[in-house]
Amino acid sequence: MNPAALASLGPTFAVTTAAIQAVVRPQRVYCTMFSEQTRVVHFHLFPRTEWLTAKYFAAHSHDTEVSGPRLMDWARQTFQTPITGMDRDEILEKIRASLTPTPIEP
Repeated sequence: MNPAALASLGPTFAVTTAAIQAVVRPQRVYCTMFSEQTRVVHFHLFPRTEWLTAKYFAAHSHDTEVSGPRLMDWARQTFQTPITGMDRDEILEKIRASLTPTPIEP
């Protein structure tokens, strides 16, 4: 990554994570960096909600603690199709809206 992109990475993650926390209200937000399928580095911000944690422990009943990497791998394999009962587009729009500065009225 070029120096300007690296310099903006921390503030970008902070603002985006705050938006996810405000809208989704997760227990934790994970950040992962990938470049496996394409050589372009990209990041995933992944909210771990109470619902997801419960599903994880149901699938891994022998675990007593959440392993972030294991949870992400399990979720990627388990939820290859959209989760029913969740309006993904509405959630994403709310996150986008919280990232967009509110115009100041003259």
